[in-house]
Amino acid sequence: YDMDYLGGSRRTYFTRNGIHHCARQLPNGNYIMGSSSFFGSVENVIVEVSAQTGKPVKTLVMDDLFDDYYQNWKDWAHVNAVDYRESDHSVLISLRNVHAVIKVDWETFELQWILSNPAFWEQTGMRDKVLEPVGEVTWFYQQHAACFQEEDEEEGGTRILLYDNHWDKRRKAECFDGDEEFS
Repeated sequence: YDMDYLGGSRRTYFTRNGIHHCARQLPNGNYIMGSSSFFGSVENVIVEVSAQTGKPVKTLVMDDLFDDYYQNWKDWAHVNAVDYRESDHSVLISLRNVHAVIKVDWETFELQWILSNPAFWEQTGMRDKVLEPVGEVTWFYQQHAACFQEEDEEEGGTRILLYDNHWDKRRKAECFDGDEEFS
């Protein structure tokens, strides 16, 4: 539903595989949202829906971006947030069940980087996409609601904001589960 702040529905869209957690309006008026493929996985898709027709115009399946190391259960990725940045046509995607926030070029679908504890990705073919931490980092787990903040030209990077659940860790992560501070 496209609703105003008072709860009035301006338009209703039917998305065949539903949406999960979030929808953002793009500069072109379309909406980008998390969804499911139902081809062995759920909550593993980002779809752009036309604001005019309600039909999908672009679909990105997480299964196509990642090797199969963690694709070992139905809800392996669990997309729960997507945000768009116009300056470089990229999307920021929160993947709760692999403890990662990723950046993808929305025009080419190229995975640009993974923000996550590098130890969690050591055994995968994706380890070269994981950002290298600078200094000591307390990592997030089961995060939600990742979004772009401002670009920091002085620091040469981008700030993002995310909500860290940090307690409901459905997929075991040895790099976290043994941490006395959070157990």
